[in-house]
Amino acid sequence: MATTLSNNAVAQLKASFDLFDKDGDNAITINELSQVLNELNQTLTKEELEEIMVLADADGNGKLDFKEFAALLKNNTPVVAKLVKEIEVHLAFQAIDTDKSGFISRDELREALKRMNMSCSEEQLGKLIKEADVDGDGQINLREFCQLYHKL
Repeated sequence: MATTLSNNAVAQLKASFDLFDKDGDNAITINELSQVLNELNQTLTKEELEEIMVLADADGNGKLDFKEFAALLKNNTPVVAKLVKEIEVHLAFQAIDTDKSGFISRDELREALKRMNMSCSEEQLGKLIKEADVDGDGQINLREFCQLYHKL
């Protein structure tokens, strides 16, 4: 029996693909994979990146198209599991960053916690932001969010 993805799952998969497709050419190169993972403060070794490409690049052109990327994420290997975890972190950041500024503000964090039915006092919220806000600008950028996420 064939399985189909919900519209939401397809949209999330496309958002994940677009995250890595930095130049918008509908293909992901090994350099684009490495660049995004560096932005997330996570690195895969050259060998791990090459393993991903070998696993997924079905047509051997050195790039992953959307179909190859989708197939890759179904692969149950440790290196793919690491990649999937980083994608999930980035998607969580994007969901919280509702104004798409590239930063999570105090208000956005408060609203995200409300959406998850988590209550948080202003004092607790302030402590959370202070812990995550490494550069002290009063908001949480992607790198800071990733560091906080991996601590939890």
